[in-house]
Amino acid sequence: MEEGKVVGVPWRVFAVAALLMSSLALGLASSSATGGGPSPMSPPDGGRELAASPPDEPTAAYVLWTIPADGAVNIPLSQSILVMFSQSVNTSTITWSISPPITMIPTWDPTVTLATLTHPSPLATCTNYTAEVYGVIPGPAANPWTFRTFCPTGSSLVTLISPVGGEDWTGGSTHSIIWNQSSPSGADIAWALDWLDYSTWVRIANGTAGNGTQAYTWTVPSVDRTNAQVRVCAGPPTGYSDCSTSGPFTIDSTAPVLVSHDPPDGAIDVPVTMFLTVVFSENMNQAGTERAFISNPPAFVLSTTWPDPKTIILQLEGLRTATRYVWGFDCTATDSSNWGNPLANCTATHDFTTEGGAPVSSISLLSPRGGESWTGGSTHDARFMVNNAKPVTDVFTVDATFRYAGGARVGSIGSIVLTVPSGVALDGQISWVVPGVDALDVIVNVTATNRTGVTFWDESAAFEIDSTPPQVLSFSPSGLQIPLDPPVFVRFSEPMAIPPPDVLPLTISPSIGLAATWAAARDSVSGRTSGSQPCVTYTIRLISSLRDDSDPGNALAGPAPFSWTFTTTCGPTVALLAPDGGEDWTGGSTHAIQWSTADPDDSTLRISLSYSLDGGSDGFSNVIAGPLVVAVGGGSYPWALPRVDSSSVLVRITATDSTGNAASDTSAAVFTIDSTPPALLVSFPADGASGHKSTWDLWFVWTEGVDRSSFATAFGLSPDPGGLGLEWSVSNLGGDVLLVTHNPLKSRTAYSATFAITAKDDSDPGNFLAAAVVVGFTTRPPPPVNPPVALAVGHNQVEVGEPTTFDGTGSSGVIRDYVWRIADNHGAFVAVLVGPLATYTFQQQGRYSVTLFVTDVNGVVDDDTIEIAVTSNPHSDALIAAGAAGAALAAAALVAGTEGGKLAAFQFFLSPLYARRKRDELLDHETRGMIRGYILVHPGDSYSDIRSNLGLSNGTLSYHLMVLEREGIVRSHARGSRKLFYPRDARLPNDGGGMHEVQIRMLHAIEEIPGLAVTDLAGALGITSQLALYHLRALAKEGRIRFERRGFRLRCFAQMNGSEDTAPEESVPKD
Repeated sequence: MEEGKVVGVPWRVFAVAALLMSSLALGLASSSATGGGPSPMSPPDGGRELAASPPDEPTAAYVLWTIPADGAVNIPLSQSILVMFSQSVNTSTITWSISPPITMIPTWDPTVTLATLTHPSPLATCTNYTAEVYGVIPGPAANPWTFRTFCPTGSSLVTLISPVGGEDWTGGSTHSIIWNQSSPSGADIAWALDWLDYSTWVRIANGTAGNGTQAYTWTVPSVDRTNAQVRVCAGPPTGYSDCSTSGPFTIDSTAPVLVSHDPPDGAIDVPVTMFLTVVFSENMNQAGTERAFISNPPAFVLSTTWPDPKTIILQLEGLRTATRYVWGFDCTATDSSNWGNPLANCTATHDFTTEGGAPVSSISLLSPRGGESWTGGSTHDARFMVNNAKPVTDVFTVDATFRYAGGARVGSIGSIVLTVPSGVALDGQISWVVPGVDALDVIVNVTATNRTGVTFWDESAAFEIDSTPPQVLSFSPSGLQIPLDPPVFVRFSEPMAIPPPDVLPLTISPSIGLAATWAAARDSVSGRTSGSQPCVTYTIRLISSLRDDSDPGNALAGPAPFSWTFTTTCGPTVALLAPDGGEDWTGGSTHAIQWSTADPDDSTLRISLSYSLDGGSDGFSNVIAGPLVVAVGGGSYPWALPRVDSSSVLVRITATDSTGNAASDTSAAVFTIDSTPPALLVSFPADGASGHKSTWDLWFVWTEGVDRSSFATAFGLSPDPGGLGLEWSVSNLGGDVLLVTHNPLKSRTAYSATFAITAKDDSDPGNFLAAAVVVGFTTRPPPPVNPPVALAVGHNQVEVGEPTTFDGTGSSGVIRDYVWRIADNHGAFVAVLVGPLATYTFQQQGRYSVTLFVTDVNGVVDDDTIEIAVTSNPHSDALIAAGAAGAALAAAALVAGTEGGKLAAFQFFLSPLYARRKRDELLDHETRGMIRGYILVHPGDSYSDIRSNLGLSNGTLSYHLMVLEREGIVRSHARGSRKLFYPRDARLPNDGGGMHEVQIRMLHAIEEIPGLAVTDLAGALGITSQLALYHLRALAKEGRIRFERRGFRLRCFAQMNGSEDTAPEESVPKD
């Protein structure tokens, strides 16, 4: 018979067919025993079809088909495994396995031919599974069989795994949205879930998560849609750069209804073997609907078929003659959506009367029918229907009773009198306060007695009366040290009534994310938390409306609402105390890494130590030690440093507690590991140099900072000239510079400067010299070779704090070393620089000389000097021009007034502007020698005398006299308005003037330019402001000048009465 011809065929036609089917069924049963016959059930879509006749074994079952089928791919992660057997099986003999292993929970259909294996945890993505059933014989379906789960493809940030499209989800039910996300950097990324409502995307939820499979429990909205979609997007929260969208699926929130049936209500003369056809408003859950069929009196269902998903045909066998059957479907019948909408008119009943014999009156119990669970003490109706088959109206007395405990306990429900017209079935009910007992075998009986004393009765199947409130048997988590985002679980003493989908059975405070799911047995609920914080106490409460699954339900026993607490684990804290930045440790030495930890929950922690050589960019990939179990509090670890060189070293410590919470700390700043011994970068004189002048200082420039005390101890100069003095500074390259002063060296003598191997660098504890350093040089004249020529170039005037570059690249010769020496205008050492180009930043205003010493490959040395004026601001040369035209006239008068003023003017005003860029080296040496010879012959001559007699210009004479004074070859002495010059060793006459040369120059300048500021006067003289103020105070105490503060500047004025008046003490500035 074709399935398409079944729908709509009258039940009377099926009555004849039923007899044939009954005989055929007997024949099939007989043929099955010999190995023939058709399959008892067609597989659903996606199952495995029969490939051949079943084997010849007479009794053993075999597998007909499976879902997923053998070789199936892209299986959803939530897919259950279905196995259809060829016949009913003994479940105790059937076992199975699946690899990779996953927990499976079996359920069986009423015929024990269909096994459904569900799994609480989702299947793994992109995984091949192999399943096998044991306790069966080989059959047409593969056993074992394999299938492959959904496998994300491409390089997207996110891939939606479930739903994929085609699903049918019940409105108000909860389902897991599952996706996989992959961040290229491995860091957490933001995600957002939406569902498509017609043409509008509606936000479901959003958050952040790391790589891997993610899941979110979604309460499906109570709407009806056939083209709903879900999408997941990931990326930066503003816009989400990547999305993955499901195919269309169905949301079904409408309950199915029973639309029609054949035979119709009230049909009579229905054959005792017949087909009952029922049509529903939508596709139904076939297995659940078949189980939901009920009949009173009970009717034997020989078989069921589904011509289409909305229509069921039940073949009823062995009906009693002349009997009224009341039938229907209870509320376990649902549509085909997942979870399923219960049948809307599930309490409605339908009836027909079978053929044969004289019609008789009857009573049918409609409620309870059996299987119910009623709450003790609640009120329910015992509903029934009395059918009067007599030709006249009859009066029936209906008595309702109950019994339980195997009939040992009985009781009355009540009694009612009904007058029922002829041929009419009349409904009635008796209200019943259910007794407060606990029993599983309660039976209700209704007995009808007519006026003639004839009785008819009917009674229910066993049902339950539940009078005991449910209890909480166990719950978790509770107590202390609970990991973050723990699962929540509550087990009850009996099955519970599940609240509506939008009502959570429990709450948590303080509020965090919480999703709850009921177990299939409804005796436990599990929850998933998110967003919990460390060291916080949370309270979980069960809602007060929870009831057990009796009708209307017993409330929870005990305090209401039931609640408990748990406290999340308190993570550790750690502070790295050493190294914490700035240290300079010697490679290969041992130093202590020190830390301090705290953790309220643990007495010990596991620590790991690592380091980075590039400021952390390498991710601290170098392991020092760990994990080490240490006590909470202070601690240390001896670290044998690696033999590396790095100035960007960081140490990181990570502390982990017993629950996996971790904390880290890193050095506050980088420190240095130095594994290289110090070395001599350059020296003056260079090793092997000749012609070294007897008065020149010795300089030694090192490759790094050194332990100066060890170098001082290790230094020796042989032969010893006496008067050794050591001064330290830092070169432009960062290494230390040792300046050695000494008494004049002997002429034509070889010297050797030595540093013993006890000298070390400034790392802790220090790298010693790899070998003794020896620099040999001689004061003998250089060999007769072409000497190098030093040429120094630089700016003539710079500002304080402004970097300036000195250029020696114009020097000629095969030059080996370039060394620059900076001195102030008093000849005091300031700095040593190295290299053909060197940069320096002056920190104080004044005049400086910068000398370049070049040494060629033969050890021959030449030098060149330039003069630099360092000013406090870019406009300090206003003082040189006296700031205005009137001041310029005063300056001119100063220059013309005295011959000492001539030199003072050129040095005081013009010299800061004069820096030689290029010159004839030989001519300069000759001019300076001529001036020196003149002073040796004419000691005490004035500046004017020298200029006039030698015929030199003011600029030339002023420059060379400064160089001769700086080098200590000549010296000058102020006498009145004249400046006199003497050889270095000449004895100066007593001038009795009482004033220092600087004071004389200051006084002349103040007299000619009243109101000079202290800072401008110091800058022009090339001395510090502190030194200038020292001399000005002395002049003020003698009454020669006075101070006036105008705004923020201190200005100087000459006293009109000269030295006869003395300035009062309070007029002299203190700072």
